[in-house]
Order: sequence, then C-alpha cells, then structure tokens
Amino acid sequence: MSPASSTSPAQPRSTWQPSVAGAQRAAERAMRAATVAVAWAARAGTGQAEAAEAMRAGECARFAADRAAAAPSLDEMLGHARTAELAARAALEADRRVGAAIAASLWSAEDVRLALRSRSLESAA
Repeated sequence: MSPASSTSPAQPRSTWQPSVAGAQRAAERAMRAATVAVAWAARAGTGQAEAAEAMRAGECARFAADRAAAAPSLDEMLGHARTAELAARAALEADRRVGAAIAASLWSAEDVRLALRSRSLESAA
C-alpha cells in the first residue's frame, strides 16, 4: 500500500466546546444518570457505593455549572464548564459500574440457584 492511499485525515477527538449551556447540559445529564443509578441500586440491593459516587459526581457537575453561569471572567467560566463536563463523565461511569454490579449479582444468584438444583438432582438419584 502506498503512503498516499494509507493516510487519512486526522479526526478531532471531540467537538465539545466549554460553555455555560454545555455545563448545564452536562449537569442535567449527570443528575439523571445519578438518579437512575440510585434507584436501580436500591431495587437490586447492590451497587450502592457506585450509585453514591454517581450522585456525588452529579452534584459536583451541578455546582460547577452554577459556578460557570456566575463566573466573572471567561477563563473562570471555561474552567468551571470543563469541571462540569468531567464530573458528568464520572457520574456516567459510576452509573455504568452500577449496571455492571447488578449484572454480576444476577449472574451470581443464577450460579447459586443452578448449583443448588444440581445438588438436589444428585441427591435424588
């Protein structure tokens, strides 16, 4: 393959630009994810630590968005907006871990159920 045909233009990693509106959207996204994580963790009886982490990150995102909206300078607004976005990503990651903990718990319960069934079949034979 020739160098001319193997190169492709570099794609930007992200087109997100920090702004007050972006920070507010990030905070809303984070709080929705945190609320769902807390509800699912409570129902499943597992993943509470991860859900609490999601909630803390959501609250951090909301605080940073509020600070971005009230920032006296562009530099401060940009910093708070970036913080809100990072906190939202942390909330979404914690929410993902809640789902993983619930899935692991369900698989574990199924393994126990199958082991007990297998033992009862062996003892009956």
